[in-house]
Amino acid sequence: MAVRAALAAQFQHVTSPFPYFTPQRRGAGPFPNASDSWDRGTYICFELLLYNCTCCIIAIVEIVIDTSAILAVVGEQPEKAGLVRLTRGTILVAPASIHWEVGNALSAMFKRRAIGIKEAFQLLDAYTEIPIRMAEVGLKQAVELSGRLNVYAYDAYVLACAINQRAPLLTLDGGLRERARELKLDVLEANLR
Repeated sequence: MAVRAALAAQFQHVTSPFPYFTPQRRGAGPFPNASDSWDRGTYICFELLLYNCTCCIIAIVEIVIDTSAILAVVGEQPEKAGLVRLTRGTILVAPASIHWEVGNALSAMFKRRAIGIKEAFQLLDAYTEIPIRMAEVGLKQAVELSGRLNVYAYDAYVLACAINQRAPLLTLDGGLRERARELKLDVLEANLR
């Protein structure tokens, strides 16, 4: 009961459309002031009242994902298993520009004659099956990051999304990974095993 009271004191309750299911505030780490560093990303915490008048605290982790990781999954690349394992049970978040970046990547594959229209449609179908929450990113913030870090706007949108969501970034792009580390953002590495 003391643990529940301590956790409840740190959460700011908001209303929920679900009975017995109360979402709590967002913050860093799996639980406030936790010494366990399982994840330092953004979480959404829920207090779930159980049948026997006890409660259960559930934390749902958010991860910002970029196009390189998405294309590795839908394109059945060797990194797919590690990426799927790393993101299982999480909420994937991306800037709204992700749709256009996926389209841009497919058009680049057309130019290199790496895929045809049939394969592109298969990749798009697989992409639409991935549940991704789209997050708005401020254009001024993205332009400022682009200028400061000397990156393309698409990369700046992803970095701004990770900053705004206070969530770790999952990317296979080495340059983007380095820029994220310059900004002191958490970067997740996909294990190929």
